Amino acid sequence: MRKTARKKLIALEEKQYILDAGQKDIDKVETCSDCGMILLKNSAVDESLHKAFHTRTLTVLRFPGWKKERVLREYVDGRIIMVTEYDSLSMKKKIEAIVAAIDGELSFVANSFSWNRSLAFLFVDDNRVAGLCWSQRVSSVHRVISGTHLSEQPKAFECSQETIPASCGISRIWTAPFRRRQNVATRLVDCARDQFGVSADTVAFSDPTSDGKLFAKSYSGTSSYLIY
Repeated sequence: MRKTARKKLIALEEKQYILDAGQKDIDKVETCSDCGMILLKNSAVDESLHKAFHTRTLTVLRFPGWKKERVLREYVDGRIIMVTEYDSLSMKKKIEAIVAAIDGELSFVANSFSWNRSLAFLFVDDNRVAGLCWSQRVSSVHRVISGTHLSEQPKAFECSQETIPASCGISRIWTAPFRRRQNVATRLVDCARDQFGVSADTVAFSDPTSDGKLFAKSYSGTSSYLIY
């Protein structure tokens, strides 16, 4: 009787997998430094999918600028712009398109956001969006119990039952692959908390990914950071 080849999923990132059916090149993967997609080298199917994804993502991230920008901070390597629920429809549509493009990477359900009591921040450099922070006004949060993070389940951890008063919540924090580890996320959250007038250790994060948990821990200065 012929044996059936066993297949398994090899996790590359939290949301992207490759089906291992015994391919010789299963370990030959690469990550696009621009759009962040992970693909098998020399795979016609992956190359085709990547081309479409790459074009769509970079089109959304293209940003020639607005005539009336609310620039909060300017740096040598870019600037940070804030958009509120009271800004023009075109500005909000641009933000919504970017959020829709990155929500899959951040494990959010499509269209799971509202402009009510929210502020959006863009980090822009060279006519492209390099980072986004979506903040919300919150009233109460919980504290993560240190040492309860479960590595097998990227978003699993325990938090205290006690509710803590707070005001600044970070719903989404994202940096483009080509600008990661360049302090973009930190500068975006700095701008967000400045708008709420709070310190770094009182900023709360919503359902962070594995990378998000590391960032929350680093930014807050404690493994018992705040979540909501």
